[in-house]
Amino acid sequence: MDFKGYPGMVNDEGYTYKQALKSVGKGWRKLIRTAFYFKPASVRIIQVKEKFGTLTIYIAGSYTKEFDEYYRLINALEVNSCVVCEKCGGYGTLDTKYYWMLTLCEKCKTKRDKEKSEELM
Repeated sequence: MDFKGYPGMVNDEGYTYKQALKSVGKGWRKLIRTAFYFKPASVRIIQVKEKFGTLTIYIAGSYTKEFDEYYRLINALEVNSCVVCEKCGGYGTLDTKYYWMLTLCEKCKTKRDKEKSEELM
């Protein structure tokens, strides 16, 4: 099936590294790089996104010891994203101030506050 016209869809091979990088902020690039570096050939990454302010990676494959080990790595990366600013990669915390939760550092939170206050004017 041709998924070219559907940006959120992936083919049977799953997400490419490039697609995964485009799915989240630049600050999480190292986390994405780690996920792809250690990905076994038998596992597909079927979705990468930010959900409730943290990195979420969905994977698929046959349940094997290799899959289980990789699943644990993905869980660790997702937990780690709770303290990594999605915008710049610095130390961050969950910002719930606005309708969309994001993990941001203080500098990026200040920038977000400024942008939001300008929207209200």
